[in-house]
Amino acid sequence: PIWCPPERNALKKIYDEAGGQDWTRDDGWVDEFNNHCTWHGIECNEQNNVIKLALENSGLSGRISNDVASLTSLETLHLRDNNLKGSIPHGIGKLLNLSSLQLSYNSLTGNI
Repeated sequence: PIWCPPERNALKKIYDEAGGQDWTRDDGWVDEFNNHCTWHGIECNEQNNVIKLALENSGLSGRISNDVASLTSLETLHLRDNNLKGSIPHGIGKLLNLSSLQLSYNSLTGNI
C-alpha cells in the first residue's frame, strides 16, 4: 500500500505531543512497519488519507498538536474524556471536511 508520509508524520507528532507513551490504547501507533490506517482509533479512505481520529477516554495528556490541521481529509475528530490541556489549535477550524468534533471533558481553551 502507498502510505501518506505527511499524514504519518502528523500522526507521530500528535502521539508525541499528547503523551502517547502513556495512552491506555495505542495499538500499532508509530509502528514503522504498519500502515497508519491500522493504528487504533484511525480510519482512512481508499486513498489512505485519515478521515477519522477517535481516541476518546484513551489517556491522552499534554496538548493537541497543531499538526492535526495536516489531516486535511479528516471528517471526525473525537478526543473527549482525556487530560488534554492548552489551546485548541486554530487549524482545526480550517479542516473543511470536519463534520464531527468532540473535545469535551478536557482542559482546553480557545475558539475554533
